[in-house]
Amino acid sequence: MSNGEESGAGGAGRWQAADAAGRRAGSGEPVTRWVEETRRYRRPLGGWWWLALLLVPAVLALLGGALGGDEPSAATPKSWATTMGSGTASSASAPSGETSAASSSGGQSSAASGDAAACSTLEDRIGEALAATKITFSRGGSVVSEASMPVLESVAGMVKACPDARLTITGYTDPSGDEAENQQISEARATAVLDQLAKDGVPQGSMSAVGKGEKDQIAGGTEANRRVEITVG
Repeated sequence: MSNGEESGAGGAGRWQAADAAGRRAGSGEPVTRWVEETRRYRRPLGGWWWLALLLVPAVLALLGGALGGDEPSAATPKSWATTMGSGTASSASAPSGETSAASSSGGQSSAASGDAAACSTLEDRIGEALAATKITFSRGGSVVSEASMPVLESVAGMVKACPDARLTITGYTDPSGDEAENQQISEARATAVLDQLAKDGVPQGSMSAVGKGEKDQIAGGTEANRRVEITVG
């Protein structure tokens, strides 16, 4: 006889003894009925459901291993770490990018301020250049001399650095000769200077030429009054 059967037999014997004791005690039928009603709950340990209880977890564990259930959980932290690493690197590199952008912006602002300051003194610098090297022409004509080409090229460089500048080129003559003829010569000389500056790269639309003949004479005699002045407006 198996242990389960012995336990069942022993349990049945105990319940029968309790039944007999109940009868001797005078309780009789109620005790017997209670014993019969609860008999199905007093089954001995053992049976197929114990085996199922042990096998089901083992089968689930085998299925999990066969499907590689441990690999995703191992790879997931690595992927997360890689993503976090990339995010950290991007975050770390952001300040340097912002610093470079700020430096570039600051450099551009400084350059713009420098250009604005230079352009505000453009007329004075042109006047100084023309005072140091006077623009001269052929005698009685309007052809710019070769000696005057370098100073006009220098003036063109100053003007091109200030694209918003507008030039007025005014030609003058000495008072000798016919007044009407002097007026024409002054206009032609102003136009000749404008054309040369245009050849040196100054936009022609940003310049205008005016002739005033023998008007507005200055000290210095004949040579001083054969002149061209450039003003910035």
